[in-house]
Amino acid sequence: MNDLILISGGGPAGYGASLAFNNVGCKNILVLEGRPDMNFDLENSYPVGLNVRGQNSIKYLLGKSELTHDLEKIGLRVDDWKITVGPGINVANFESGLVMGTSRAEVTQILYRETQRRNGEIRVLFGHKVKSVDLNRKEVTCETKDGEIKVFNPKFLIAADGYRSVTRDCLAQQDSSLKVQQWPWLLKFRVLLSEFEPKTELNPYTHYIQNQVYTSKFLNGRWSASISIKEDSPEFLRSTDPSDKNVDDLKKYLKKLAPKSLDLFKDDELRKFFTRSIFSGSVTKVSKLIVGNWAVLLGDAAHSAYPATGEGINSACEDCMVLQKSFEKSSNLEEGLEIFNRDRIEDANALSDMAYALTRPTFKGGLQMIMLGIFKRFIGPSKEDLLFGKESSVTKRYSEIVEYWKRQTNWLGGPNLPKA
Repeated sequence: MNDLILISGGGPAGYGASLAFNNVGCKNILVLEGRPDMNFDLENSYPVGLNVRGQNSIKYLLGKSELTHDLEKIGLRVDDWKITVGPGINVANFESGLVMGTSRAEVTQILYRETQRRNGEIRVLFGHKVKSVDLNRKEVTCETKDGEIKVFNPKFLIAADGYRSVTRDCLAQQDSSLKVQQWPWLLKFRVLLSEFEPKTELNPYTHYIQNQVYTSKFLNGRWSASISIKEDSPEFLRSTDPSDKNVDDLKKYLKKLAPKSLDLFKDDELRKFFTRSIFSGSVTKVSKLIVGNWAVLLGDAAHSAYPATGEGINSACEDCMVLQKSFEKSSNLEEGLEIFNRDRIEDANALSDMAYALTRPTFKGGLQMIMLGIFKRFIGPSKEDLLFGKESSVTKRYSEIVEYWKRQTNWLGGPNLPKA
């Protein structure tokens, strides 16, 4: 009897999916992760905001696990975001109090740790990358870090291998009804990390967005600054050379854009900046989440968002919770997959639409934001309030939020959404 559940990708969506399947009785689950090991070091990660949606989703996946207590201590409460431009002109304060500021690595670590507590029913193979998928044969070929080729014939395949998903793209080549649209972010970013508890006047419960520099504090006492890199950004921000000149240029750049953030970092850390990864991505939108009633698209493989949405990791975890609930509504896994596609595709596409609008800003969009702020008292909370602000204590579906956003902005021309 073939009962193998094969998962491509070991991030939050991959580990979350393994828990969802295991929670409904599957006991032969294999996660393929391309990286050689599970590295939870902040040096290889970046800050994220875990909102009520994400917190509730992870709690559902963890069930009665004692790791739920660790989740409650995963980050610092985010009271507000302070947005400034120019030499310190405050243009907005966005209040929350419901989001936990943490890192992608720390969220992934909790989910991974739980997989290792499941009595061997969830296994993880590091250094294994999916190379091809044969939809007709229901066959998956992967390559190990040593060049060995392995072939699997799983009962179900889960594509959770990110916005550049090889698994998804192989499926799309063989199923013409799976349409994949992608739009580059037009943005990259690189992260600085401070030593523990540097002296600063910055509020640890506030996240600062100043001139394309996002500064926030982790629970362990370290601060981070995510520096945006756009097409017209200085070339040294892309450099891998930690030379004295590049360090000096970075120091001058931060002093101009975010001087209080510069004070958090010593010269050694400014030098390390040039050795760290540059993160990027693409907004992704798909026509369906289930392929051949065999393969499932989750997380960034299905709806890669955009950092400013604040929803990347939250939506991935919610995918997995919705998947588990779909199985719980059904009499078998095949029926559960049909329910999942029916219940989730509209929300996945709505999230993609929100992300697209943020990556393709327009004059109309900027005007809408100003007008919605002015008339907020009369027209109600913004979509941001509903996602991670004070109105987010009751989680609304992404599709509901987008429809609400459309109604709010129709009198100003409506949001800038991708063409079908």
